[in-house]
Amino acid sequence: MRGYVTFTTSLVLALSTTTHAQQGDRRGEDQPALPESFDRPPSPARTAQEELESFRLPPGFKIELVACEPLVEDPVAMCFDASGRLWVVEMRGYMNDIDGSDETRPVGRIVVLIDDDHDGRMDRSVAFLENLVLPRAITPTHDGILFVEPPHLVHARDLDGDLRADEAHVLASGFGGIENPEHAGNGLAWGIDGWLECSQHPFRYRISDQARAIHMQQVRPHGQWGVAIDDMGRCWYSPNSEPLLVDLIPKHYAARNEHQDGFSGVGVAVASSRRVRPVMRTPGVNRGYQRNVLDDSGRLTSFTGACGPGVYRDDLLGKDVHGDIFVCEVAGNLIKRFDITERDDGTIVANPVDDPIEFLTSSDERFRPVQTMTGPDGALYICDMYRGIIQHRIYMTTFLRRQIESRGLERPASLGRIWRVVPEDGEVRPVIDLTALDDEELVTHLFDGNGVIADNAQRLLIERGSISSAEAIRNIISGSPGVKDRIRGLWTLHRLGVVNPDDIHASMSDSDPMVRRTALRISESALDDRDLIELCRSSLRDSDHDVRVQAILSVGAVDDPEVLEVLSDGFSMDPDSPRMRSAIGSSLDGRQLELLDRISRGDLLLERTPTNRALLQDAVDQVLRSRDPGRTAEMLAFAAISSGERLWQRRVVIDRFASRMSLGSETPRKVEITRPPPGWPELLAEPPSPTVMRARSVDEHLIWPQRVGYLRSDMQKAVDFNDPDSVLARGRRLYVNCLSCHQGDGRGLYPVYPPLADSEYVLGDPSRLISIVLHGLEGPIMVRGLRYRQSMPPVQLGSDEDIAAVLTYVRHAWGNQSAPITPSMVSEVRESTRGRQGPLRAEDLTP
Repeated sequence: MRGYVTFTTSLVLALSTTTHAQQGDRRGEDQPALPESFDRPPSPARTAQEELESFRLPPGFKIELVACEPLVEDPVAMCFDASGRLWVVEMRGYMNDIDGSDETRPVGRIVVLIDDDHDGRMDRSVAFLENLVLPRAITPTHDGILFVEPPHLVHARDLDGDLRADEAHVLASGFGGIENPEHAGNGLAWGIDGWLECSQHPFRYRISDQARAIHMQQVRPHGQWGVAIDDMGRCWYSPNSEPLLVDLIPKHYAARNEHQDGFSGVGVAVASSRRVRPVMRTPGVNRGYQRNVLDDSGRLTSFTGACGPGVYRDDLLGKDVHGDIFVCEVAGNLIKRFDITERDDGTIVANPVDDPIEFLTSSDERFRPVQTMTGPDGALYICDMYRGIIQHRIYMTTFLRRQIESRGLERPASLGRIWRVVPEDGEVRPVIDLTALDDEELVTHLFDGNGVIADNAQRLLIERGSISSAEAIRNIISGSPGVKDRIRGLWTLHRLGVVNPDDIHASMSDSDPMVRRTALRISESALDDRDLIELCRSSLRDSDHDVRVQAILSVGAVDDPEVLEVLSDGFSMDPDSPRMRSAIGSSLDGRQLELLDRISRGDLLLERTPTNRALLQDAVDQVLRSRDPGRTAEMLAFAAISSGERLWQRRVVIDRFASRMSLGSETPRKVEITRPPPGWPELLAEPPSPTVMRARSVDEHLIWPQRVGYLRSDMQKAVDFNDPDSVLARGRRLYVNCLSCHQGDGRGLYPVYPPLADSEYVLGDPSRLISIVLHGLEGPIMVRGLRYRQSMPPVQLGSDEDIAAVLTYVRHAWGNQSAPITPSMVSEVRESTRGRQGPLRAEDLTP
């Protein structure tokens, strides 16, 4: 079926794509051939049986073939529905030749794999949907599936039982993946709270009304390919060189205050090691010629293509395996297993289990694992895109192209396999058809030891609106020793719309802090404002740090003056906690000026303490980042009236303005206000003191409409982003090549891709910024006080004019105010750095 209804949307920044395609080569960089000892013979495509013989597993496990071509081709994502059927997304258009020709041909499919004799090996493949363009994600819902075909999120159903789609309709748009398939939204993993989580996408979704309605919630995006959710509801991601990131705090809280900088607890890197150990030489890595990419034996040293994480949520492979996370290394032809340890302080560490070997390795260079997941039979399933070319053309280097051509990796295409890992001496469980069960039977499987079965049982109960199951669920919650059962039960009551204050207060007395945190999250919509404030206030006395942090996050859902008092109390409880500070910043959104008013009336922040100073500093910074002239003027008015015992508050405000303006730098920036604030002239006229002198320096860089020089050319540059002939408009069109990493708002994706807005590297010395673009940058690097680990390849545009245009754009966008960069400046830096080999490092770029 094809031809579902579409609609126009403005969910993402609309940019022209008529630009030169990026290539992975760096101008002037030598890509030397590898030593002869690193050479590999040609790597012809093997049959599935031959590939099976290439695998190595630790003792106690074995791997079995589930499906191969022609039943499945180019698989990139998979899921199990409530009947236990396996659905697979086939991205058949991806890199069918070394140039990535005709990628947008409508050849993608979604297939259902059928095991007729229940032996674990698929017998049939039914094409549910065909003629798709680069489809990239899938999940079951409402008697059908939800999938992503860029730019749309689509729901499709089979109405007559033949497993072929009879109707489909678009629920949302805004997904990328056509120009750059590697960097765009994907995932679609059902969270325990009923929201669909994505990787590398700025929204999450909730489906209702028989999949006719969709609710969107903004999140702070990160990750790359794949997202996994554990039994507690935490999201896990694997972006390229960083094998495991986890959201200790749900990432929608990090997007609540758009003017907040950084967010501790979201996208936390937890892997104790990024080392990988392939079983063979791996010269076919995109930048294998660079230092330390390969070891002395020609093998990949650390993650470069981490993706498709899967939390194992069953005991079939062993109780010690339950909760472990399996991460694919698609370039190294292996899967690494991590053991997850939760420490008493709320932090998590992921340690490699099978060191010094890997959980699964292959001597077949075409083994390309892109996703792992638990099956309803208890096995660990692996999606193998089986192919020679995995790197997209946008990032492919000449070095890799030679590797592909010399060993015949380009052909054949259109292969693919699904594997499963099972116990060496055991059997898998029979698959249950949950759709054939009544609600009472579903409740028992709601708490099943297999995570996929529990997820689907929960989803079916919610989609059926099974309110009659509430008491049975409550009984299990009250009597279950399992923390994950109590959490799942509470969320199910909430999604059924039957959770009540008694459920909340009973769970707040639970012995496990994760249950108490869950109760606080649910209370945001289950309690009235007054009761929620009191619950959050009392929760600040909880013995668990993360419960206190959640109380601060949850109280931010209330619009009431008392919220500020709770925020202040929370900061006092945990003044040195980065997560508490981030939570307060999230809940402070829209209350910054209210906070100043309360301070000026003597209600809050009376004493000069490090805690009070930090809270005021965060409020000032958020107002400055808003670039709202009226609110910024009120902040200065607050500084002007602060006197006596409150002079420390004046100093905080003035210091933050000076920092924002980059006073003392070569390129100080202007800050616009609506008018000179009351009391400001009087402050400037006070007898000289360090604070007054600093205020006078700040004043020199304030502008407002009536001030002389307001329209001077260095402040109000006569530029029009919408004028197709302007340099800025050209730069904005070119910026489409940077969107997937640095985002449309220039805020980047912490802790992987650094921000461009307010970045010292963007606003400072133009030759430093040009050098980064020309040669690339090898992480880690500190930007605005935060550490980013991802390396950046050089930006390959068509000319020095293009580079100058895009850099001029980023130096003017999002409130940035730095001088334009000209093509001649780019040419000069190119010439002066012509002999450089390899990317820049942080030590080369002292801001």
